[in-house]
Amino acid sequence: MRVSLDAPLNTIGEGSVISALWSRFPTPAEERPDDDCARFTPPAGFDLLTTVDMQVEDQDFLMEYFTPYDVGWKSAAMNLSDIGACGGTPEALYVALAMPAHRTVRDLISFADGVRDACEACAPGTVVRGGDMSDARRIIVSITATGLVPAGKTIGRSGAQPGDQVCYAGILGHSRAGVEAMLQHNIRHAPERALAAQMRPEPPVRLGAQAYDLGAHAMMDVSDGLAIDGARMARASGVTIDFDSAALAPRVAELGWVRHELGADPWEFVMAGGEDYGLLATFPEGALLPEAFDRVGTVLPAGEHAVLLAGEPSRYRGWDHYAPENGASHPGADTIG
Repeated sequence: MRVSLDAPLNTIGEGSVISALWSRFPTPAEERPDDDCARFTPPAGFDLLTTVDMQVEDQDFLMEYFTPYDVGWKSAAMNLSDIGACGGTPEALYVALAMPAHRTVRDLISFADGVRDACEACAPGTVVRGGDMSDARRIIVSITATGLVPAGKTIGRSGAQPGDQVCYAGILGHSRAGVEAMLQHNIRHAPERALAAQMRPEPPVRLGAQAYDLGAHAMMDVSDGLAIDGARMARASGVTIDFDSAALAPRVAELGWVRHELGADPWEFVMAGGEDYGLLATFPEGALLPEAFDRVGTVLPAGEHAVLLAGEPSRYRGWDHYAPENGASHPGADTIG
């Protein structure tokens, strides 16, 4: 049945909605969209990684600035990032989407194309094996990602050791700058890089496996901010992480524009911005670092605080959905650790 791209979803029926969505996703030839389950057998010698993340309109993205394509891209990218952060290679996505009935077929296809293109950009070969579709008052996306890692070689947060160098690959603070410009309705003066970082992030997924091969002791992606995610790694490993202010200063300088355009502290964005989806890893002192990783600190024996900045307790926190003020970052709140 031919369907107009401008037709509202509630005028074409669920079967046509699912067919339109499925037709745009990268799917394996053996999958059938009408089966109750997807089927997948991990190759011998590999472990299966799984992760899930949710995105909710007005909480995680603003449709005043986002397109459905951006929503699809961001939702896929953040899940692909988690697989890479464990040293794995993304294999498939399972996409659950609730989209308001007044949205059009064009919106639906745009969302699916965003998912497809994020997979191609961040983790080529990733397919969509299944999912679910529903109506809601706002767009809600929940994606489960699966990935493969050689058996027994998953890397997590808990392996950091005193004396390790703390390293980071990816952007810092630009995504927070982008969303802050949106919240202040000031995107006219925001660099394109900041807006793109918020709407169409490109996490360094493939660097995760390289980091493992070069001896990383611990690794995670930074989705809630360098300070809070660094504290999570430190606590899991039973250590303290001391971030080097001199090493981070060039990243702060890149965000100097936020002082006069957004009235914000660029250090706050770098340390507690969130949604950067870079890789935070620790390597033995003297180890060869993978390309694109920069040293940003040192692992110390466990102390009173989980995270330090230039040897002092960090006053920066990070993203927390259930913090006061609707999850805003609190630079003046209690120190992490």
